[in-house]
Amino acid sequence: MGTRSTTRIYQTYIDEKGEKHRDLLLALYKQYDGYPEGGWGEELKEFIKNGVFVNGINEGKKGKKRFMFNGMGCFALQLVKEFKKEEGGLYATTERDSQEYNYVIDYIFPAELKDTKKKVVNRLTGNNKDCAMIKIRCKEEASFDEEFIVEVK
Repeated sequence: MGTRSTTRIYQTYIDEKGEKHRDLLLALYKQYDGYPEGGWGEELKEFIKNGVFVNGINEGKKGKKRFMFNGMGCFALQLVKEFKKEEGGLYATTERDSQEYNYVIDYIFPAELKDTKKKVVNRLTGNNKDCAMIKIRCKEEASFDEEFIVEVK
């Protein structure tokens, strides 16, 4: 029997009036290996760490990273492309689905730097408006939760 999990990917942004909006981009159901340590949780974190977020595609921005994400919609679909290799195993689901482990990935732009542990994935340069925050959490394992500040190149 597999360890089932869900993953919900949200894009949060602050509009010109300073109001926060949070939109669901993708909800996934993983049929097996859904546990945080040594399973899906670690794979999600590694996927984030192995990519660079960009505003406009330019191979020069990729550097030594394996993936280049042109926004969170690109991130969501590249996640599916990376982990959906055959039938079964990983499925699209609804926002209401709940399993043994439930992950949430939030992309917040611009980054709310005052709320972060300031763990840097990419080197921060320029002003804070060029940075986004990725929050990943597992509702069932608070010790899993992590925040990444990423430079949007």
